[in-house]
Amino acid sequence: MSQIPYHGQHDRAKGEFNITGRIENGKLNYGPNLHAKDGKSPMWPVIDQINGTITFDRARMEIHADSARTSGTALSRVKVVIPDLADHDAVLDVDGEAAGPLQNFVKFTQDSPVGEWIGHFTDETRASGNARLQLKLQLPLHRMPESKVLGTLNFSGNTVNLKNFLPPLSATSGKLEFNEKGFSIGGIKSSFLGGPVTISGGTQRDGTIVVKADGNLTADGIRKVYAASAGQRAPDRITGSARYLTQIRVRNGQPDITVESNLAGIALDFPAPLRKAAGESLPLKFELIGLPNGDQGIQRDEIKLFLGSAIAARYERQKANGEPDWKVVRGGIGVNVPPPMPDSGVIANVSMKSLDIDAWRRAASSVATNSARPGDTGKQQDALSITQYIEPEVLAARATELVIMDRKLDNVVVGASQQKGVWQANIDSEQVSGYLTWTESRNGQGLGRVTARLASLVIPKSAANDVTDLLEGKNTTTQMPAVDIVAENFELFGKKFGQLELAAFNARGFSTREWRISKLAIINPDAELKATGKWAARDGENTSTLDYTLNIADAGKLLDRFGFANVLRGGKGKMEGEVSWKGLPFSLDIPSLNGHVTLDLASGQFLKVDPAAAKLLGVLSLQSLPRRLVLDFRDVFSEGFAFDGVTATANITNGVAKTDNFKMRGVAATVLMDGTADIAKEAQNLHVVIIPEINVGAASVVYGLAVNPVIGVGTFLAQLFLRDPLMKAFTFEYQVTGPWKDPVVTKLVRQPQSPTGQAGGSRNNS
Repeated sequence: MSQIPYHGQHDRAKGEFNITGRIENGKLNYGPNLHAKDGKSPMWPVIDQINGTITFDRARMEIHADSARTSGTALSRVKVVIPDLADHDAVLDVDGEAAGPLQNFVKFTQDSPVGEWIGHFTDETRASGNARLQLKLQLPLHRMPESKVLGTLNFSGNTVNLKNFLPPLSATSGKLEFNEKGFSIGGIKSSFLGGPVTISGGTQRDGTIVVKADGNLTADGIRKVYAASAGQRAPDRITGSARYLTQIRVRNGQPDITVESNLAGIALDFPAPLRKAAGESLPLKFELIGLPNGDQGIQRDEIKLFLGSAIAARYERQKANGEPDWKVVRGGIGVNVPPPMPDSGVIANVSMKSLDIDAWRRAASSVATNSARPGDTGKQQDALSITQYIEPEVLAARATELVIMDRKLDNVVVGASQQKGVWQANIDSEQVSGYLTWTESRNGQGLGRVTARLASLVIPKSAANDVTDLLEGKNTTTQMPAVDIVAENFELFGKKFGQLELAAFNARGFSTREWRISKLAIINPDAELKATGKWAARDGENTSTLDYTLNIADAGKLLDRFGFANVLRGGKGKMEGEVSWKGLPFSLDIPSLNGHVTLDLASGQFLKVDPAAAKLLGVLSLQSLPRRLVLDFRDVFSEGFAFDGVTATANITNGVAKTDNFKMRGVAATVLMDGTADIAKEAQNLHVVIIPEINVGAASVVYGLAVNPVIGVGTFLAQLFLRDPLMKAFTFEYQVTGPWKDPVVTKLVRQPQSPTGQAGGSRNNS
């Protein structure tokens, strides 16, 4: 015991030593053997700033403190006694009370042997409010490890955070009793996650510490505890209340925590399989198990989570001593399969009938946030940052139906890995098969960029609405991703297009956003399409444009791909142009279609087909003429007109195509057309000219004019009749009007030459 200033008397004549005096700002260090094994840290906190009276003689020392402090806490009614100073095994008795901030008592626990007894369970504990402590110590001055302690800690409406990851206990009342063998809780009352909780337990006979909590949590309580920053909306997905049981067990210095509940009364608004109504039960079991520390500077534990019979998760964590943040070293999430446990990182293994990846990404984004609330410490912030638990680095999934990037895939097997916002995946499904990379947008406002090298890409007609929603931004955070896609087999709405190459990116302007197609190539044995274009959205209106060149190897087979089977045989050439329409890139809106088209086709034959099925092609084949006119053209058109070449240009305005130079030349005849075709209404108003082959000389004149791609029908006829006036008698003209499936064909008679010497125009045959 250190020297203490005092004032007193002793009687040497009587041989008595009896002093009573005052202590001013004294300090009680308990004795020379106070320190622990490291020789530095005290086994019990020092009592300092003692003010009071001291009495001692040869046999006994006694201190009565009017006031004192230890660990920053005020002490009262302190009595310090050494009953027998002459005893070589002297014992120091300390008896007193303390009142002050509860956090100081927590620190007292951490700095004393109690911290070792409970496996340093309170090292992360933070407390607010005041409390009162009654404490008795018996300290053998030469055998300090054999000290005895008896204390009672009385709570007074305190808030206590036991662990960084656990929500706080608030309005805590009751008492905790402890001695050198452990502690006991008779029934502490508190509030946890919006509901009442009763805590009981203590140290067992075998030295194990067991504390149990029986309570009720509410969704409102969760919302208040995790009052969200802007990005965290997870509590909004939870409603209702449910009972739970918690057990904290400390054995051999290692803490284990178990939480169990059937969640009856709680409704969860998360994607399947984590969606439930309030009346349903979904058994929950959470376990946190302390692990042996291989490195003295590292703490380790394991988390296990079971939710119903379908979901299980397991994590191993560690953190350096003195650091607030736990880091997941490795972990696994299993849905309808056991959770995997990799050597490092987090893996999710999922087997479900229906899995919506997009919905889970949105839910994960709403749950996970690194934004701290005002006044939060770094340790509290760590409790909110749970991305490392719910966002796996590797995903293995098997699903009958899977939704990703607003695409629905059937019978899917996928293996994906994620690192720094970049996902790489191998996928096999009915719609997509191959390898893809998905780079998430840096600001989270969009779908980022997709690079894919696919064996097949199939977009069924049933997915048309999904694609529409994706392009228009429905059910997504923003817009279409930038893409770089190569697919060996591309099918769209039941049509087999062949190989696809598509490169597109997003551009945003003032009140406008565009999806610009820098490259579109579709290649198959029948044709090769090369195009560029864009899709623009402004003020809720969509506009698509396409500048294209179509090199045709076999027009007949190409039409077969688009559903017009057995309409045309052969045909080789080119069609090019530029078109625009209101709407989405994959959905051609005919009434708003504008642009121009140029066609140059050679060596083909129209086949005998119902014009109603072939639509406009049935009109162009002229198979309707012999059915409505008693003419000798059956051998030319009825069985299918064979042509050496077809050339034309057309302008399209609001879905109506207009041409003045359609020319189709063949061995049997040459056909000219001008007029309009209303593509939306499937109707036409065409002037058709048929020039049968008469002789070799006439045919050469006709052919020479027909190969000129610029010359119009009127000019063609004027030049023909000027070169060979006899051809006028062998030229037949018709007006074709009405619907494509049932056209009205009227023969026109050219008027005789006028007195001015100019040929008259055609007129209807009366």
